[in-house]
Amino acid sequence: MDRILELVKDVPEVSVGDICWTIDHACRIDKLSFKVVSILLGILAISASTARMFFRYRSAQTLNLEDYFIIFATTCLVAEMGLILSYTDTIYRIDGATLNLSVLKYLTSDPELSEELFNSESSILIAYLTLGWLAIFSIKCSFLALFHKMCRNVSRKLTAYFWMAVAATGTSCIVVILQSFILCPRFGANATQCFLENQYTFSISSGVVVQSLDIVTDLMIISIPLTILKMSHLKLQDKVRIAIILCLSSICVIPSIARLAAGMHRNVFGKWQFGMAWLSFMLHCEASVAVMAGSLPALRAFYISRRSRRIETAKNEKPNEKLPDNLKGKALRVLGSMRNKEQPVLPRHEHVQPRALLRDGIRGKHKPMVWSESARSKYASLEVIEAKSHIGTMISTARSSLELKGSELAFPARTMSARKVDYFYDSQFGRITAGMRN
Repeated sequence: MDRILELVKDVPEVSVGDICWTIDHACRIDKLSFKVVSILLGILAISASTARMFFRYRSAQTLNLEDYFIIFATTCLVAEMGLILSYTDTIYRIDGATLNLSVLKYLTSDPELSEELFNSESSILIAYLTLGWLAIFSIKCSFLALFHKMCRNVSRKLTAYFWMAVAATGTSCIVVILQSFILCPRFGANATQCFLENQYTFSISSGVVVQSLDIVTDLMIISIPLTILKMSHLKLQDKVRIAIILCLSSICVIPSIARLAAGMHRNVFGKWQFGMAWLSFMLHCEASVAVMAGSLPALRAFYISRRSRRIETAKNEKPNEKLPDNLKGKALRVLGSMRNKEQPVLPRHEHVQPRALLRDGIRGKHKPMVWSESARSKYASLEVIEAKSHIGTMISTARSSLELKGSELAFPARTMSARKVDYFYDSQFGRITAGMRN
C-alpha cells in the first residue's frame, strides 16, 4: 500500500466526471456496450442450444454424447453470464486503477473506495473464468464426440490422431482452468497482494500460453473432418459445404486471436499485462459463439431432413387446384372431399400387377404383386439395372452383374398398358412378354 501511495503522490487531481468516464472506458469496449453485447450473445447462444435440444429430442427421441456436452456447456454459460454481469463494475474499477494513475489516486484517497477496491472478492473472478473455459472446452468435446463416429474404422493413423487430439484437449483444459490458481494461489482480500508483489494482474507469458493452447486445440479438432473429407470421393462443392458446417469450431479461433492481440496494456508499474475487462469480455464472447457453433450442425441436419420429406411428399401428392372462395368454390370443395372418401381399399397410388418367376430359364406361374408408385420411384432409381423392391423382387436388365445370372429372379412390371406388361431381364434368357387383360 505504501508503494501505491508513493506512485500517486505527484499525480495531478482530476475531476470526478473524468474519473468516472475513465473507469467506464478502461477497456477497449465501454461498460454499457460490455453488458449489452454480453446479454445479447448469451441469449442467442442459449436459444440456439435450446432449439437444438428440442428438435433433436423431437426427431430422435434420444440424446447422444455430444448433446450432453452441449447441455453442460449451456449450463456453464448461463452461470458465467450471471457472474460476469454482477462483477462488471468491479472489473472496470480494477482495470481503471491498475492502468491509470489518476483513477488509482482517486480510489486510494477515499477510504471507502480504497477498501472496496482492495477487498474485492477474487473468488468470483476465478469462478466465472473457470465456467467460461468449461463451456468452451465442453463444445470442443462435443465436436470430438461427433467426429469419433466419422473416423471409426477409416484408418489407424486417423484414429491415433483423433485420440491424440482428445488427450491434448483434456490436458489443455486442465492447464487453462488451473492457470488462475497457479498465478495467484490466494482468495479474498489476499489476492490483492498478488498484484502488489507481481506488479500485474494477468501476465503476458501465461496469457500467451493459455491462448495458444486454445487455438492449437481448435486447429487440431478442425483438421479431423478435413482429413476425412480429403479421403472421400465427393465433389469439391459438396466437400466445401460439409467442411463449412463441420468446421464451425474454427470461428472460436477469431475471438481467441482478438483476445491475445488487443488485450495487452501497460499498468501503473510500467509492466505489460492483459486487461481484466477485455479478457473477461472476449472469454464470454468465445463461450457464446462456441455454444452457437456446436448447436448449428444439428439444426442444419434437422432442417435438411424436414425439407427432403416435404419435397418427397409434394412429389407423391397431386397438386390441389385452387378454387374460388365463393359459394360455387365451397360446393366444389365439399363434393371433392366426398369423392375422396369413396376411394377403394387400396391406396390411391397402388396397383395390382403380375409377377413372372424364372427358374433355370423357364418361366413359372404369374403371381400377383402390389406395387406402389412411391415404391416404384424409390426402388427404380437405378433405371432398371439392379434394384430390390419392398418384397425382395429383383429388377434386372442385360447389363446386370454376373452374380444375378442363374439365380431365381422375379421381375415386376416396368411399364404397364391395357394389354400387356413387358419384363426385361438378363440377355441369356431373351425377352418375356406377359399378357394382362382388362
